[in-house]
Amino acid sequence: EDLLFRMQIAEVNGSDYLMFDSHHIVVDGLSMNVLFSEFINIYNGQVLEDKTIDFDDYVKWNTDSESQKIMETDLDYWEKVFADGVEKTLIPTDFERNGEISNEGETVHSSIEGELYEAINGFCSKNSVTPFMLLMSAYGVLAYKLTLSKNIIIGVPTSGRFVEKTNNMVGMFVSSLPFVINVETGDKFINLVNGVGDNLLEILQHQNCTMNQMAGRLDLSSENGQNPFFSTMFGVNDVVNPENIDYELVEFEQNQAKFDITFDVNREGDKWKIVLRYNRNLYKNESMQKFVDRYMQILKQVVVNPNMLVRDISILSDSEQNKLLFKNNN
Repeated sequence: EDLLFRMQIAEVNGSDYLMFDSHHIVVDGLSMNVLFSEFINIYNGQVLEDKTIDFDDYVKWNTDSESQKIMETDLDYWEKVFADGVEKTLIPTDFERNGEISNEGETVHSSIEGELYEAINGFCSKNSVTPFMLLMSAYGVLAYKLTLSKNIIIGVPTSGRFVEKTNNMVGMFVSSLPFVINVETGDKFINLVNGVGDNLLEILQHQNCTMNQMAGRLDLSSENGQNPFFSTMFGVNDVVNPENIDYELVEFEQNQAKFDITFDVNREGDKWKIVLRYNRNLYKNESMQKFVDRYMQILKQVVVNPNMLVRDISILSDSEQNKLLFKNNN
């Protein structure tokens, strides 16, 4: 019964803040960027272009016969992908799962910069791969090392904007898809990266259906309202801050966790910022700090040796490895 969208100006310690607040069914992340950009353009005295189509037009297109045929084709694809069933990838927890639904979350922040940032750029350029392919592959290796499952399923966000005219449209388009990584321990890391790239192209060609529709086709039911395909999400984003000294985007902490672990790697300028949001009823903060450290450890190894075998990649720090060697020698 409350408003679906609200804005308010607040003054805190001499600074003015423009706050956007919306219901999740109204706008997605890209829509907020569109709204913010248009607001700034108006603030700067610019006149916005008239829009020829709006979200209602998209809804009509999404329910017509042509769209329904595309959806059925994509559902057929996902049915083949999970022909052998769905085994969720569950990262080992500190606390036992008790079946109760809780979305209490906390956040861990870190960053990739300096030599490692440059090494990532060099890896991508030399091997003709995208940052997503490299960063996602490293996350897949980490999930494998922690679970010992060779069939890793990770959720990836998609814009849901299948029609080009929707790029600057405000509405709820965003969706997520299950991303399957098949880990072969005797394979080279670069081969895993290329496989992730091939898989990405495939799923982006078959994203014209919702998670609920996929679950329905596969006769999957969610336990306690949880996603039936995956428990961890991974995203790579380019964050562009307004180039204006009069205003800047302000980050704020979210105290909710929709998944066990949501791992975002956001490029801001000449660094990658890691934002890990986790369910505090499943994990300790120190465990999630170590989770990030292990991810960084994987990256440091593979960027200098793309032909490294997956089984030879270590998630242990130098001090942890020395402790193990010392213990074994005694």
